[in-house]
Amino acid sequence: IVIISILASITLYAMASVQTQAKVQRSKAQIAKIHELLIERWESYEERIPSLQFPAAWTGQQRAFARLSAIRELMKMEMPDRVSDVTDSMVGGQPAVMGALGLSRPALHRYYFRFATSRAVGGLPGWTRTNQGAECLYMILSKIDVADSNALENFSESEVGDTDGDGMPEILDAWNRPLNFVRWAPGFISPMQGVDADGDGNIEKDAFDHTRADPRTSDLITAAWSQTFALVPLIFSSGPDGEANIYRDIEASQAPVLDQLTVVYRQTGLSSFQNVYNPDWNSSVGSTPIPNDPYVFINSGSLPNPIQLGNVQDSTSEGHFDNVYNHIIETSVN
Repeated sequence: IVIISILASITLYAMASVQTQAKVQRSKAQIAKIHELLIERWESYEERIPSLQFPAAWTGQQRAFARLSAIRELMKMEMPDRVSDVTDSMVGGQPAVMGALGLSRPALHRYYFRFATSRAVGGLPGWTRTNQGAECLYMILSKIDVADSNALENFSESEVGDTDGDGMPEILDAWNRPLNFVRWAPGFISPMQGVDADGDGNIEKDAFDHTRADPRTSDLITAAWSQTFALVPLIFSSGPDGEANIYRDIEASQAPVLDQLTVVYRQTGLSSFQNVYNPDWNSSVGSTPIPNDPYVFINSGSLPNPIQLGNVQDSTSEGHFDNVYNHIIETSVN
C-alpha cells in the first residue's frame, strides 16, 4: 500500500508538471502571437509625421522635440495601457504640442473612449484599474485587422474573459488570468530593449527620435538613468504562480501598487508631480519639460531608489522568474 501510494504521488506530480509545461507553452504561443499583432503598429510610429502648426519663431530643435512629443502622445492614445490613457484628455505643459499646435485626438482614441463608455459597468466611471493592461490590450486588438478578419478572431473563447467583473473584456493567459501589458517599460532590461540590450557596449537608440531631439540624448549626459533607448511594448503572463513581481502601474491614485507616488526629477533642483501621464503632468531634464516621458523615474517615499515601469518589484522574491514575456519568449521560464 505504501509503495502504491508513493507511485501514485509521483504519477500525480508528473502529470501536474506536464500540465504546467503545456500551459507555459500555450502562453508562450499566445504572447508571441500578440507581439506580432502589435509590433507592426508600434513600428509604424517610426515614420509617422504628425500634422503640427509651429510658431514662426521656433527653432528646428524646438520643432523636432515637439514632433517627438506628439508621437509619444499619439502612442499613448492609440496604444493605451491604463484607464487614464483613455479617459484623460491630451497632455498639457510646455511645449504644448497638442491642441495649441494643431494635434487632434485620433479616431482610435475616440473609439476606445466610446468602447469603455458602453462596456464598463455603470459607464466610464465603472472601469476599474485592476486589470487595465489586459483590458486595453483587448481594445487595441479589436481594432487591428489581419487579412480579411479582425485580430480577435485569432483568440478562443477561453482566452477572453472579465475576471474583475467591471464589464471590460480582458485577454487571459493559459491559467485564465489577465495578461499584463505595459506600453513603456524602460525598467525591464531584455534582449529587445535597454541601455545596452545586446551587450555590445552601445546604447540602442530610440527609433522614434530620429534627430535626437530628446534632451537626454546630449553627449554631456552620461548617467545610465538619464539616457533614452529603444523601447518595445511589454506583454507577459504571471506564469504558474500568478505572481508578476513587476511594476506595471505608477499612477498616484494606485495606492495598492505604490504608495503616495511622486515623480522625481533626475536632475538638480528636484521637484515632484502626481499622476504620471495625466494632462497636467510633465517630467523634466534640466529646464526642459518632457510630456508623457516614457522613461520616467518614480519615488514612492518607501523605496530605497526611484523605480521605472518594468523594474522587479521585490528583488528578494523569485515570483518573476516563471513569468512568460514577449521580450524573451524562449528564455523566460526556468
